[in-house]
Amino acid sequence: MKTGKPAHWGKWQPNAEAAKAISGLQLSENIATKAFADGMAALFQEKYARAIKHFNAAIELGTGLNTKTYLYRGISFYKTRQFQKAEEDFKTVLDLDPHTADAYGFLYLIYTHRTVRKGLAAGWAKSNYEQLCGKGSLDSE
Repeated sequence: MKTGKPAHWGKWQPNAEAAKAISGLQLSENIATKAFADGMAALFQEKYARAIKHFNAAIELGTGLNTKTYLYRGISFYKTRQFQKAEEDFKTVLDLDPHTADAYGFLYLIYTHRTVRKGLAAGWAKSNYEQLCGKGSLDSE
């Protein structure tokens, strides 16, 4: 049984710079996860401005795009009546995962609050939500 580095490594050996980069990514991801958890706690406590700050940090620190972070930040924006920012987040959610029913539901609520585009935009969000959920009309419930 051989010991030492694997044969396929050749002459390459991990160096301090590579280890530091990997460690930094892991640390960043851990901080992003904590920021997301803190955002969720603030959201459930109805401290929406605080939740937004934590979700912003999670998005900035995260190494990948996270549908849930954008969804819950969008809900926080919605609760603070920042409808434009909420709409942007819900659209980002749908870009990442078009099967997220909650994003369609909140877009429906946002669009129905707008009198100018009420019929067209709200109808789009409502029909997509109904299709996704496999239900009949939202109006019949």
